[in-house]
Amino acid sequence: MSHFSTLRTKITDAEILKASLRDLGITVKSEADVRGYNGQRVRADLVAVLEGEYDLGWSRNSDGSFDLIADLWGVAKKHNQT
Repeated sequence: MSHFSTLRTKITDAEILKASLRDLGITVKSEADVRGYNGQRVRADLVAVLEGEYDLGWSRNSDGSFDLIADLWGVAKKHNQT
C-alpha cells in the first residue's frame, strides 16, 4: 500500500521553486525518486532531498502547474509536526 499523497498546487515556475528550496539549504534533484515509507519510491520531476528517509517531490501537470508528492505522515513525523 502506498503512503504517498498528491496535492495540487498553483506553482508553475520550476526555477523559482528550485531557487527557494536551495535558499532554505535543501538539495534539489531533477527527474529523481521521492523516498517514502519502508523504502517506497515514486518518480517526480523535482525532488527536495530531506534529512532522513523521506523527501518532497513535484510533478508537472499538462497545464504547467506542479503537484506535490510526499509521504506526508513520514515527513511530518521526522520534522516533529505530528
